[in-house]
Amino acid sequence: MSLFLFILAGLNVLFLISWLLHSIQARSLNDSPQVAVYRSSDLPREQRQLKVEVFNACGVKDVAKQMTDFLRKNDVDVVYFGNYLVNNKIYSIQNTLIIDRQSGDLQHAKRVARLVGVEARYVINQISPEREVDVTILIGNDYKILNGLKLAN
Repeated sequence: MSLFLFILAGLNVLFLISWLLHSIQARSLNDSPQVAVYRSSDLPREQRQLKVEVFNACGVKDVAKQMTDFLRKNDVDVVYFGNYLVNNKIYSIQNTLIIDRQSGDLQHAKRVARLVGVEARYVINQISPEREVDVTILIGNDYKILNGLKLAN
C-alpha cells in the first residue's frame, strides 16, 4: 500500500510541476505584445494597396518596366508588367488607357490616371474580377507625355 501511495504522490508532483510550467509559459505569452496578422484580401478594398498591371502597347522598349518602377516608388503594387500581345505580336494603341477592373466607380483608375498623367477621358471601366488587379494600364503611343518615363526619343 505504501508503494501505491508513493507512486500516487510522485504523479501528483509531476502534475503540479507540469501545471506550473504551463502557467509560466502561458503568462509569458500573454505578456508579449499582440500582433494582428491580416491578409490584404481581409481588408476593405479602400484600405489595401492598389494592385496594378502594366502593359507596353506602343512597342517602345522598356516603357512597361520604367512605368512599373515609377508606380512602385509611388506606393502602387505592380503585380505584373510586360508587352500587350495580340496573336503573339505587340499590339499598339494610340492613347494610353487606364482600365478599372474591380471598383465599378473608376475611383482607383482615376487615382492611377492622375499619378501617371493620363486625361480622364482615357479612363474606362471594364470589370474583370478574375484578373485579381484593381487597374490595368495600357501604355500607348503617347508615352512621351506620361509621368515616370524617361526614354530616348
